Amino acid sequence: MSAWKERFARKMDTVRGAFNDWFERQLVDGFEPVLEDFGEFAHQHGFTLSTPQHRPGFRTYKFALSENAYVLLTLSMEGVDRCGFRAEFSVPRADCPELREWAELADVNPAWFQGCMEAAFDRFADAFSDASARVLAEPAELVEA
Repeated sequence: MSAWKERFARKMDTVRGAFNDWFERQLVDGFEPVLEDFGEFAHQHGFTLSTPQHRPGFRTYKFALSENAYVLLTLSMEGVDRCGFRAEFSVPRADCPELREWAELADVNPAWFQGCMEAAFDRFADAFSDASARVLAEPAELVEA
């Protein structure tokens, strides 16, 4: 590798490392307090929290009511200057589209995390409520012996 390529690679590694360090600090300082609050609240309503994946620049958090009813949250670096928040939902008998939010790193703060979490749980609750209402409205089928 030429000297220029080595210098360029070092510079890029330094920049990427700085953004990844920033992202990790934001998770500790900005997201974890929000997560702790939501975790306690969700637990009171029957959810179990787990962290299926955890690596630099990428985290997942699963809030499960059961094996097939849950919210899966993903926080990740998007490029070199954005934070991504994605919520995927599993609700029996419901088609619930995922939620995606992005923010420039300078705009990511506890209030942004709070808003993302509230939007995700609202979407899950609405889908769960709608699916439950449909099930309860269906006429019971008689089984002939």
